[in-house]
Amino acid sequence: MIKKINFEKICGTDRQKTILFKLLKKRQYKISHSQLPDINLHNKFVENHPYRAWFIVLDDQEEIGTFYIKFDNSIGINLLMQTKENIEAILSFVKSNFSPQSEVSSLIPPYFYLNIAGDNCQLQCMLEDMGFYKLQISYKI
Repeated sequence: MIKKINFEKICGTDRQKTILFKLLKKRQYKISHSQLPDINLHNKFVENHPYRAWFIVLDDQEEIGTFYIKFDNSIGINLLMQTKENIEAILSFVKSNFSPQSEVSSLIPPYFYLNIAGDNCQLQCMLEDMGFYKLQISYKI
C-alpha cells in the first residue's frame, strides 16, 4: 500500500495546538528549546507564530511532524520518523509552492536552506546522500 504525504497549513486552531504540542513532546532533536514549554506558552506561540509558512506533515492522515519556512529562507523539518521519501515530499512541496524571499546581502540568501539539529546525524547523512552539502556549522555559546 502506497502512503500519501499531505500537508496541513497551521492557522492556530485548538485542534492544531493539541497536535503540535503532542508532536513537540515526542520531538527527538531540538534547536530552539531545551525544556518543553508549558501548554499556555505553547498555545501563544502557535497563535503568534513567527514563520512565513508552517505545516503539519501527514502520512495517510496521521500526523508525523511539521516543517516551517522562515523569512530568512531557512526551513526547519521536525519529523517523528525521518525517511528519504518524507524529506523529498516536503522539499518538493516547498519548491512547488514557495519561492525564496529576495536576497538581502549578509542577511537573506537567494535560496532555501535547511537548519537541522547538530546531533541529528541521520538527517545529515540522508541530505548528503541526496546531493545536498553543508553550508555552515553553528555553535551555541
